[in-house]
Amino acid sequence: MAAEKQKETSFGQFFFGLVIIGMIVLVFTISPAYLERIYMAERQAVQAILGEAEDEIYQEAYSEPSQGLHEGTAALARDAGQGTPVSLWANDRATVLWLWGNLISYRLVMLFSWMLCIQPLILGAFIDGYYVRESRKYSFVSQSPIRHKVGVRSATLIFVATVCSIVMPLAFSPLVVPLALVSIGMASWLWISNLQKRL
Repeated sequence: MAAEKQKETSFGQFFFGLVIIGMIVLVFTISPAYLERIYMAERQAVQAILGEAEDEIYQEAYSEPSQGLHEGTAALARDAGQGTPVSLWANDRATVLWLWGNLISYRLVMLFSWMLCIQPLILGAFIDGYYVRESRKYSFVSQSPIRHKVGVRSATLIFVATVCSIVMPLAFSPLVVPLALVSIGMASWLWISNLQKRL
């Protein structure tokens, strides 16, 4: 059991390290035009669902921080000197950081907005799973360790995938976030309702 937990921890650290290295490599290689296309595609997809409310809700939430980041990175690029290959490369990397920061903040605002709506469902799943487990303590029903493990691993996997989808420079549907949150609630119910009776 301890060896299995140590193996999972080592795998998690390895995966986290790969994500960090991948992000660093992308900062130095990705094209600003590619990030801009992804950013605009996601905004248009959200606008298709929310209409004008998209601009009112999300634009104000991150416009000032992103503007400050843009001005700071642009100043760094100007300080590097203009017209030289190094300054052009620095300007591209500064633009990449600015666009990527905008994309991440935009996705975070979407995540928190959806969470406000779906949080009662997730909380209800936790409470229902707890009371299902409590009622099974006084009945001749055995808990399923397999279902418990499936619930734990599913919730962990969905959580990691959600975090990765926030930072990955790939286009995602705006419906991915609510589906992920609902899936976390369902996996949590499976996890809690099948906890061992003696715990």
